Amino acid sequence: MRKVDPCNILLKLNDVEKIYSVAGESVVALKKISLEVSFGEVLAITGPSGSGKSTLLHIMGGLEKPTRGEVKLLGDSISSMSDSNRTRLRRESLGFVYQFHHLLPEFNVLENVLMPLLVAGICSKDEEEKAKELLSKVGLSKRTKHLPSMLSGGERQRVAIARSVVNAPKLVLADEPTGNLDNENANQIFSVLLDQAQENQSALIIVTHDLTIAAGCSKTITLI
Repeated sequence: MRKVDPCNILLKLNDVEKIYSVAGESVVALKKISLEVSFGEVLAITGPSGSGKSTLLHIMGGLEKPTRGEVKLLGDSISSMSDSNRTRLRRESLGFVYQFHHLLPEFNVLENVLMPLLVAGICSKDEEEKAKELLSKVGLSKRTKHLPSMLSGGERQRVAIARSVVNAPKLVLADEPTGNLDNENANQIFSVLLDQAQENQSALIIVTHDLTIAAGCSKTITLI
């Protein structure tokens, strides 16, 4: 078995569990999940609906805390961080893509891509040029002034991908990003995600029901 260089480990989960209380009863969403993700790795998370895929992704990104276990990102324990420190870490090191693009309808394409930088107060002319370059790479250089309502579903997802990588994150987390798309658009979106991960030398973790997309990842885990 190939040994993993500990210096190359980006994300590490150790015996992570998530238990919810529903109507006074405990519901186990995740049980003893342990895994490591290295820089440059592309991981698919598969499994039936209700198996905890999205919950696991949210815990990986610090959006939820595990009930038990530890999550380390870039060597820091995010499961024990304060809310403000987790927010900072997400802003600086993570990118998120969801099944529903969550673009802001009142802002144009370029503004939506720049939104993470605008919120962080670090948007400069150079950053704007970088955003335009990203939009060109995802085939939307002629759509910068369009509102989301003027785009197709596939185009909106490509905007969401450009937004997720505008800050050159170390880790991109994608939750069913192709779930509402036809095969052609789904394959295109996956290709764009792979290209951006490779260009930024970042890791990509993608939740998917699409076995073709899972087969294109370097590793797959299946929740049951």
